[in-house]
Amino acid sequence: MTPAFFATTVGMTLSLTVGGSRSIQLHSATSVPKPRANWVTLNDGKQMPMINLGTCCGSKPSVGLMPWIRAGGVGIDSAIGYGDQTQIGSILHENNISRSSVYITSKTAAGCGQIADCAADPNVTVASVRASLAQFNISYIDLMLLHRPCQQLGKACSIDPVLSNCTGPDLIKDPNAANNALWQGMMHAQKLGLVKSIGVSNYNVDELKALGGAVPAVNQCEMSLMGYDNDTIAYCQQHNITYESYGAMRGCPFKGPGSTTVAGIAQTHNVSVSQVCLRWVLQRGCVIASGTGADSSTVGPYAKENLDIFNFSLTPAEMGSLNAIEGLETTSTAPLPAQTTSTAPLPAQTTTAAASEYSATKVHDVKRVFTAVGVVSVVFIVAIIVSSFRGPRPALGTAVPSATGGHDLQPAEKRPLLPQ
Repeated sequence: MTPAFFATTVGMTLSLTVGGSRSIQLHSATSVPKPRANWVTLNDGKQMPMINLGTCCGSKPSVGLMPWIRAGGVGIDSAIGYGDQTQIGSILHENNISRSSVYITSKTAAGCGQIADCAADPNVTVASVRASLAQFNISYIDLMLLHRPCQQLGKACSIDPVLSNCTGPDLIKDPNAANNALWQGMMHAQKLGLVKSIGVSNYNVDELKALGGAVPAVNQCEMSLMGYDNDTIAYCQQHNITYESYGAMRGCPFKGPGSTTVAGIAQTHNVSVSQVCLRWVLQRGCVIASGTGADSSTVGPYAKENLDIFNFSLTPAEMGSLNAIEGLETTSTAPLPAQTTSTAPLPAQTTTAAASEYSATKVHDVKRVFTAVGVVSVVFIVAIIVSSFRGPRPALGTAVPSATGGHDLQPAEKRPLLPQ
């Protein structure tokens, strides 16, 4: 039996032997409400939740994961670079959450780790996938992404189309070759049954066009009312790549420019500003990864609020007003991704045993500190200069995209709740 921490049998005790020595007693799964997830069908025929819990950059799974599950949340989004996968696995195990009742997304260190993480070697991806499996203590990952294209390694990147997408020195000689080799490794990990669906994150149009092989199922990028990449969104939708937003709350105008427009729309529908910001993403034809912060008094209400965005619709006029907030006017009012409403978890899935064509290489330690201090210093200075040209923004904590591209509710952010 493949080692995995999750119980799949309710009402009995299951004993697993891990690594041939350590035996773990798993008991019946914790009673939680039926999942409230709405699902989107990916281009590989598999389904993923339309809204997922982000666990990066101020959204702490130690505080928010169980409230998310208790509220009916299914999707959990992490990355090897976030440093929280072991914690997530432990929380799920300690609470006896069945494996089939959650949908786990992870990301490799590509493009935001060490130079070695962008080596043109498929083994690098396979090793990263295996490392994540070990940290979660599970037998498969539902969705695995290359975290960033290798063009972006060590750079400060922006989604503002007026500016260069990324600024800083080129650390990888042939980033397209590296991206393709890493993608080959991702496809192989999928063939091995280690991952169910594969995709990328923070890829723009040119980087997607240069990627050979299987079409990514998902491209997860920063997207909010205060900043988004229309060209890449359109390209993904034209090529049946599900576009997933992160940072929707960081770029939700609770105050400052655009806040009056969003607040008025929220009042019309008797919903919160946060829900308008999230609903806008859905009606642009995209799905969501969004955090709930680290305040134990609000993570539960935020989880319920995030999940409760399927009972109202924004009018074409309202979508037009929201699209115009950032000044990137668009006529796009793409329908919601093709979806099914589910009140039960996906069927339990098994991992297919297969022989590896690639030998597993040494797992790279993503916690190592990037040693090119001079390069990083320049990047930070450039990022500050770039941000100064973007004009005033709502004071929602850190406004510059994080180095790992996480979806972040910053600790400083206190989004208002819809009155109960």
